[in-house]
Amino acid sequence: MTAFTDHLDLIGPDRTADGTVVAIVLVHNEANLLPAFLDHYRAAGAPSGGTAFLIVDDRSDDGTADILAAAPDVTVLRPRDGSTYKEHKREWRSQALDRVAAGRWILAPDVDELLVWHGWPSRSLAELIGTLEAESAAALYTVMLDMYADAPLTDHVYHGGSLTDAFPFFDCPTLDPASTWMEQAPSRFRRNWPIPAMHVLGGMRQRLFSDEAPTAMARIARRLHRRWNHRPGSTAHVSAGLWRGLTRSRGAMPPLNLTKVPLVRWQTGLRFYGGAHAMNRVLPLGSERGVLLHFPITRGLEGLEYVTGRGQHADGSAYYRRLLGRAAVSPFYPGSRRLRSMSDLEQVFGTGGPA
Repeated sequence: MTAFTDHLDLIGPDRTADGTVVAIVLVHNEANLLPAFLDHYRAAGAPSGGTAFLIVDDRSDDGTADILAAAPDVTVLRPRDGSTYKEHKREWRSQALDRVAAGRWILAPDVDELLVWHGWPSRSLAELIGTLEAESAAALYTVMLDMYADAPLTDHVYHGGSLTDAFPFFDCPTLDPASTWMEQAPSRFRRNWPIPAMHVLGGMRQRLFSDEAPTAMARIARRLHRRWNHRPGSTAHVSAGLWRGLTRSRGAMPPLNLTKVPLVRWQTGLRFYGGAHAMNRVLPLGSERGVLLHFPITRGLEGLEYVTGRGQHADGSAYYRRLLGRAAVSPFYPGSRRLRSMSDLEQVFGTGGPA
């Protein structure tokens, strides 16, 4: 094994120079999702040279390593002893990208996220990058969209094929305006992680957490900050802060941030906040918005129990532990909408081309 960064060793050949775009992904026991993930981004139509996958295999034991070893466009990294996802995932991404991707466009999705954009799939990733470059933009503002089935979470088990066929529904803001809302990031956070300044919050998982019946005052505060979130100044901050305080007083989970910047022209020294939710430097964002189709539950009860027990995610996998408590519930509700085409996303989330 060859040292690749302070935390990661190279397993096999380094193929990162073979692609124009570098896609960095952190995986652990993702043999069920990897084929669909790789197929999606291979078919995305990167600029000439294609996409080189830089994948950190975090001690998988389910066949993931065999899939990666057989892939001709994948460079495999493995954490060194003592380096863990919980403590070092930020360094895993940033140090690896600093080494191989300075000046190149990079993708930083999770393995359960498929990036789509205006005109996809007929409009290629190369065309999207061309639009960003024509605007002198260096990053794409993107919203995560939780995808699910009309079934209890225990039955959300993926057996191959199209992920959107297996999990075709999402929370539709036109059917349920309370499903998502936008809020400016707190000023203290923006000092260290300035983009994106506006965060989209909510989604299916937040809705399931909210079934724990917040107080009447918490509901009022939530409505106020949703009503005022488009206004500059302190009003939105006050109402958002009031809602956070009231809900936390009942042990409720903080709002889930659905905003990401998974397509970036990389600069040495850039850092992601945890995942790709925010970045440590101001970068010009493109005028259009992408959507990350997010498939959070694909191994049913067994997967929820495993991730919860492993405890490597934020706050000891607190969100997954909360979902485990709702595993017998179907996320389908009157605000659910079936995804049939990209036009559904354009109408709901404004994912059209430049304004």
